[in-house]
Amino acid sequence: MTVCNKCRTDNPPDSRFCCMCGGALGDGPARPNVKPEDIDRLLMDGYRTVHEGDPAEALHLANAILDVDPDNASAMALKAICHEKRGETDAAIDVYEQLVLLNPGSTLDRIKLAQLRRRAAAAPPDELEHRSRNWVAGLSGIAATLLVVTAGGAPPR
Repeated sequence: MTVCNKCRTDNPPDSRFCCMCGGALGDGPARPNVKPEDIDRLLMDGYRTVHEGDPAEALHLANAILDVDPDNASAMALKAICHEKRGETDAAIDVYEQLVLLNPGSTLDRIKLAQLRRRAAAAPPDELEHRSRNWVAGLSGIAATLLVVTAGGAPPR
């Protein structure tokens, strides 16, 4: 794990940017110096980048925009999408909660927040329970096969 120097969050070892604050990890590039007139172009770059499969870079851009304009709803939405694409459901929920507070009239953001909360609440099946179900199904199949073979192989009376 790589620890972010800015927020002290543990990150996967191959991360170039912090999954929580977006800060550069290790020798990665520093955040771009964002000017207010560049925000629209950077947002388009961020959305394109996340849809091309690089949510870490898009998260980096979203956080750079939020450094300059902390109430930018589009940058917050981009950040939430990046966290979701990276499988960081709790972080995505946190950002969507901020977004809904910032923009309470956004029905789409409320729907997305509700979906993520339901996904987070649905706990994955316990590994032991999953294995035991597989064993029961497998043994049931073997028993049924043996029953058919023995019943089918017996001479008629």
